Amino acid sequence: MLDERMEELNKICEMALYEEVQLREDGKAIVRDNASGKLFYRKRLTIYNPEVFEWLRTHKSSYVPEIEYCWQDEDDLIVIEEFIQGKTLDVILEETGEGEGLPFQERIRILTEVCNGLLFLHGADPPIIHRDLKPSNIMLTEEGQVKIIDYDAAKLYVRGQKRDTQLIGTQGMAAPEQYGFAASDIRTDIYALGKLIEIMLPGNPDAARIAERATNLDPARRYSSAVQIREQIQRIHENPSGLDRLLKRLPGYDPAKRNHYFTARICLFLLCLCACLFTFFFYRQHIVIPRERQKILTDALKTLSEGQSDPEEIFGMSQKLLQQMPYDKMNSEGRTQFRKIAETVICGCISAESGHEQVTGLFLSEEGEGYLDLLRESGVDEETVKEISLNGQIQYFIQEDRWDRALESMEGLRGMPNEEQDRAGILRVCTETAEQYVQDFSEQPTSANAASAFVFYTQIMHGGIDDAEMRLKDFYALALSSAEKQSEEGEYESAEKLYQVLLEYKKDVPLDDLEPSLGDKILENCYLKAQAEMDAGDYDRGRADFVKIENYKNAAMLANECAYLKAQELASDKEYEQASVLFSEISGYKDADEKGLSAKFNYCELVSERPTDSSYRYIEELIKADYPGAARLKEVMYAWHAEIDTGVDYLVGSEQSALVRATLYGGPSEGNTHIRFELIDLESKNTYNWTSEEKYGRGESCTAYYQVNSIAENIFEKEHTVNIYVDDGTQVGSWTGCFSMNFLEN
Repeated sequence: MLDERMEELNKICEMALYEEVQLREDGKAIVRDNASGKLFYRKRLTIYNPEVFEWLRTHKSSYVPEIEYCWQDEDDLIVIEEFIQGKTLDVILEETGEGEGLPFQERIRILTEVCNGLLFLHGADPPIIHRDLKPSNIMLTEEGQVKIIDYDAAKLYVRGQKRDTQLIGTQGMAAPEQYGFAASDIRTDIYALGKLIEIMLPGNPDAARIAERATNLDPARRYSSAVQIREQIQRIHENPSGLDRLLKRLPGYDPAKRNHYFTARICLFLLCLCACLFTFFFYRQHIVIPRERQKILTDALKTLSEGQSDPEEIFGMSQKLLQQMPYDKMNSEGRTQFRKIAETVICGCISAESGHEQVTGLFLSEEGEGYLDLLRESGVDEETVKEISLNGQIQYFIQEDRWDRALESMEGLRGMPNEEQDRAGILRVCTETAEQYVQDFSEQPTSANAASAFVFYTQIMHGGIDDAEMRLKDFYALALSSAEKQSEEGEYESAEKLYQVLLEYKKDVPLDDLEPSLGDKILENCYLKAQAEMDAGDYDRGRADFVKIENYKNAAMLANECAYLKAQELASDKEYEQASVLFSEISGYKDADEKGLSAKFNYCELVSERPTDSSYRYIEELIKADYPGAARLKEVMYAWHAEIDTGVDYLVGSEQSALVRATLYGGPSEGNTHIRFELIDLESKNTYNWTSEEKYGRGESCTAYYQVNSIAENIFEKEHTVNIYVDDGTQVGSWTGCFSMNFLEN
């Protein structure tokens, strides 16, 4: 008791030694030592670390204010510290314009001395972390000495600490770990020092590189000591570039003014750009363009003569050629060569989908129309334009294997040179191609080969070839025989495709004494195919094929049998819903109705705890049919069930929030209910209840939040029990365990 009174008496004596001279707006008081007459600051701190101020009192440095005395007054700390006359760095920067008015070397000196001050603090054992380094906490005395002030947020480094207990710092200057992500250490001040470098040396690439590493979000990637940054800072020099030295010679140019700096560079850039553009256009007009004209003509003719046919490439070449060398200025040989190029261009501009219609069923794109206009403007006469357009269409049809349309387009060339020769050439190609497809069909009797052969035989028949009709009849007989053989050998799908080709081209073949009953053969092949699918257990395809020919023989009955067998198969695989649908589709066939009810009952039983819309409909049908067990099953389905999930909402310091989500299943088909959550802390036995304001139906979820603000306990490490109740007081779900640290989906 005596010691406490003596200590209190000492504090009173110490306070009496200092006379208050002025009380400042920031809460500090300027006091005078009555004995020496020396001025000091007196601060009363509510947030502080007494060990920091005790260490500063016993350890002196020119980079920190001297602490004369410090003592605790109840919950506050009274600090008597050195009275410093000067300005803070933020005031200096504001007066000089973001630091640009300060001489470069002065900025380097200030940053260097800040590094020295941090080295003094970090040299303590354990190190002192300032945690609030910023321009307003750096003061320059009237003599220019740099001092780091304001140690309210400072702390001693604690090895092994996972995160700070107090979140302190200035936004924009504080490191991420000061917001509770990790514990502060020396690298926390390094981060703030990097931000200070960005403020002091804006636009300096070397300084930006240093600041980028110092302010890395990962403390492990930052500088580990202020010594490293001090060494890097001392290597930064102004070093103006040759451009800067040139600009400084301009009358009135002031590099310290931002508008001078950017305006001078923009003007110089525009001057250089104008000189480059003038040189470029002069060179292009007098040297490049004449060379390009000659090269375009040479390349375009070479491209066509070598058989290259990329439409876009030829289109571009042709346009350039006409723009630089009009058609009426070409010689006779050049015009002939150019027409071939133009025909290829038109061929590339034709489609069967959209654009301007040129001939029936064909369209010319806007590029093609523009190209024809370009031909006219370049001196090409209308008859030549028409010839180019028709030949382009003929090329298109030949590429698309539309030989009939190619022959039709030939009619437009009547009376023009080479018309008969071109027509005979097309028919010859059609005949050779048809014979080749017949040969291919003999080796591989596929529907694709048959269709191709019929196409070309039809064209040569319409084209007036003498024996074309006989060739077409012979091939029809060959294809029909092959289809019958495929059907006999069980290759029903190949036979079906071949029969469809025969049916499509039958109208073009003079049948005479050929087999007329093609339709019966197609029906029989489909019947045999469906039987094979049914025997192989492929009931879906078998049923589909029987339905297509339901009026043929007993196909309708066999279609029902396929559905019956498939439904039984689904029921054995516990696919009861699909099975019940199939049984319903063949109602009245065998015992399909009885088996359908059984499938519906099994389905309702399978989903009884999570009923679906179908199951509610099925149970009513079962009740109506007085199906055994249906009433009991309905009670199970109409009872509520709850599924419970837990997860984390947030965990920041002492603020903890877990969430509990209850999802309802079952219940009446259109029913809903309030949900009551009962949470029991199994350690403290405390019980919490909450009831939802809204009602919820099946498949809907309700979420409750359990929030605690405490550093003495972690709710995610304790066991809890959650019970869920509905309006009638029935418990419909229960869960016991530790809350999950994972976020819930949705």
